[in-house]
Amino acid sequence: MVTEYLSGLGEFDNLSTKQLSQKLCMLMVLTVPEGSSIRTSLNIGHLKFFPEGVKFQHTIFRKRCHQGKLGESVCPKFAERMLCPVSCLSTYLNRAKDWRKGATDNQQQRLFLSFKKPYQPVTSSTLSRWL
Repeated sequence: MVTEYLSGLGEFDNLSTKQLSQKLCMLMVLTVPEGSSIRTSLNIGHLKFFPEGVKFQHTIFRKRCHQGKLGESVCPKFAERMLCPVSCLSTYLNRAKDWRKGATDNQQQRLFLSFKKPYQPVTSSTLSRWL
C-alpha cells in the first residue's frame, strides 16, 4: 500500500533530496485533486500556511474553468506527521531555499524543482516519473 511505503521512509529530514521531492509529489497527488499542469505551475509566492493546512493560489487557468477566476488548491494538514503533506512541504521548502537564492525569475518560484543542479522547474512528465 502506498501510505505504508510513504510512512516507512522515515523522517522528512532524513530523506535524500530525491526521496523528499518524490514523497512530496505523491502526497500532493493523494491530497490535492488537481491535474499535472496545475501541480507544475504551483508557485511558492502564492502559497499561504494556515493552521488547517496550505492554500496555493493558482497562476494558470484549469482546463475546465475559464470564468475569470484562477482558483486555489488546498492541501490539508494531517495528524500523522509521516503522511502530512504540509510537514513534507515545509521540509522541502527549507531544503530548496538555497536553490532559489538570488533567483528573480518567476520560474524559480515554482514549487517543484529538479533535485539536481541547476535546479530548474520540473515538467509534468517529470512529476509523472517521480510518481
